[in-house]
Amino acid sequence: MEMHPGKPCRHLGGGLCSIYPDRPDNPCRNFDCGWKINGSPMPEDMRPDRCEAIVILGQDWRHWKVVRAVPVGWTIPNATLRRIKGFVMAQKMALIYHEFEHEDGQLTQTHQIGFGPPDFDAAFREAMKKAGAEEIAPPGF
Repeated sequence: MEMHPGKPCRHLGGGLCSIYPDRPDNPCRNFDCGWKINGSPMPEDMRPDRCEAIVILGQDWRHWKVVRAVPVGWTIPNATLRRIKGFVMAQKMALIYHEFEHEDGQLTQTHQIGFGPPDFDAAFREAMKKAGAEEIAPPGF
């Protein structure tokens, strides 16, 4: 399934998947969006089509429990990002999210940003530095 950051799936039509009964296993059937999983703490308004982000719960990064978030478009809206950050702070977790830079509708750069307690923040910054990633995020909480 060909997918590109900042661009909707080619099978999205009228806000719904036009091939839902025949959707492929990967990435569609095997993926559990955070608001959809059983017992999710994410309210209905955190659906990707409403909050403009895909929130993924139950992830691990090194020894931290993290929430991951990917924008539906190029960036996660500020109001959504504030809500996700509030959630991870209340749960004593961390957040790793993505932002995509683009020019003329074409992806030019991907940023992976960490937000969390000071020990997570320091480890994440060090990992990004080792990976040669440009630091654009402010310190965590």
